[in-house]
Amino acid sequence: MISFIISRLLNLIPLVLITTMIVFTITVLLPGDPTVTILGEDATAAQREIAREQYGLNDPLPVQYVNWLGRALTGDLGRSLHSNERVIQMLMDRIPVSIELTILSILVAVAIGVPAGVIAARSPNTIVDLGVSFLAMTSVAIPYFWSGILLILLFSVRLGLVPPSGFIPITEDPVQHFRLMLLPSLTIGTSFAALIMRQTRASVLQVMSQDYIRSSRAKGLSERVVVFKHALRNALIPVVTVVGLQIGGLLSGTVVTETIFSLPGIGRLLVDAIFARDFPVIQGTLLFIVSIVLIVNLITDIAYMILDPRIRYKTGN
Repeated sequence: MISFIISRLLNLIPLVLITTMIVFTITVLLPGDPTVTILGEDATAAQREIAREQYGLNDPLPVQYVNWLGRALTGDLGRSLHSNERVIQMLMDRIPVSIELTILSILVAVAIGVPAGVIAARSPNTIVDLGVSFLAMTSVAIPYFWSGILLILLFSVRLGLVPPSGFIPITEDPVQHFRLMLLPSLTIGTSFAALIMRQTRASVLQVMSQDYIRSSRAKGLSERVVVFKHALRNALIPVVTVVGLQIGGLLSGTVVTETIFSLPGIGRLLVDAIFARDFPVIQGTLLFIVSIVLIVNLITDIAYMILDPRIRYKTGN
């Protein structure tokens, strides 16, 4: 176990270098001059040149990358070109909203996907199975921005059950807070539920053909006990992996969803920074998202090995 964790941590080093290079390069290649954002459009060429020297924009690109990465490793992601606020503080203020949205979306996805997958697996190749699979494929095909708009039209405009958008801290009004978080969670969660449903269905079908399941039935156990107590426990192991590996996809979904529903998370922060050409904020936000994806993938690998003792990773020992 320890050797595997050390090996995976060492493997993260080249991944971090590659991803940070991509993040930095993409940001630098974005159209727009940072000095215009800093000084405004009325600044003279001499003033812009002074700003470029001050911020190291005249340095070669590799030098800029090394300087930026060195500061990032110490927790210094720079300051916003607009507000002069520290980027790390801007992220810390918005991370709780995105984390809450991600957790609520996962809960929605699991609550819908796992039961739907079990129902489809218990009636394979029937109209029930086909109907659940059709709904899952339809859910995956609808992009976040479209499903978000449809949910607003249905639950807010037509039925008037929840507000269409906005955000209230949970400390101020818990009930209104969760009412505002409901539609964003459904927007991401219903799409993610389709993937969980398909994985659960495939896993349950595979487990149901095992010898110990036939033995359980031969003992006279009810089908409910066989499915939920014996089969589902082992069938959920691949589902856990899918949930962990899709954290990055969920974070990317928050970029669109937070913008649609006016949530002050890191997704909306990234969109606002892109439109404002606030390069330090763009770099810091992308770096944070990439880091979360890498860390979650590592945790998923470790959890997979713990949950399934049959798995043994080769670590060179």
